[in-house]
Amino acid sequence: MVFARRALKMSAAVATVALVALAIGAAAGRWRVVPVYGTGSQTDLNRGDLVMLEPISAMSVQEGDQVFVAIKGEKPTVRTIVLLEDSWERQYRLDSTNGEPISMQLPPTVPKVTRVVPKAGWLFGLLVGPIQAAFLIINGILLVALAQRRPSPPPPPAASSGSNRRRGARPRFRAAAAAVAMTGLGLLLALLA
Repeated sequence: MVFARRALKMSAAVATVALVALAIGAAAGRWRVVPVYGTGSQTDLNRGDLVMLEPISAMSVQEGDQVFVAIKGEKPTVRTIVLLEDSWERQYRLDSTNGEPISMQLPPTVPKVTRVVPKAGWLFGLLVGPIQAAFLIINGILLVALAQRRPSPPPPPAASSGSNRRRGARPRFRAAAAAVAMTGLGLLLALLA
């Protein structure tokens, strides 16, 4: 039981550190993490995968690269660069959903797929978003309020009052720490969304 509790705490700490790193990188504009909701016909990714995108110059995109772009008013999806037509004008041919390559001018900076985590997009979609972030922030604030409102336990009898007093204060500290962690996690997830 103790091992399982420690393993759970360690995995929660690792997940939190990973989310912090992703949120800081996203806020700084170094990368973005998105689930794959659609792909082109020549893209080797599946719906539900999780991809990390790094912004690169459109002039450095090469054939075979996978980029995250929107074509003709559609939602952004992962597309494969099929052919370089004119790199100075950023004119490229990309694969499409119906098999016909589409010629388009890319923006000056393009999000390129650098890493893929198969089948992790659905979990990421459940965790990240404005509603999830607001839920975590509100719950964190409520936990802080409840931790401060809870009356202190009655003082222990007789001689060992110092150690028991510390023990009685621990649940309040744990509740406050959990509340701060939940609020911070909510803010980080809001940055990722």
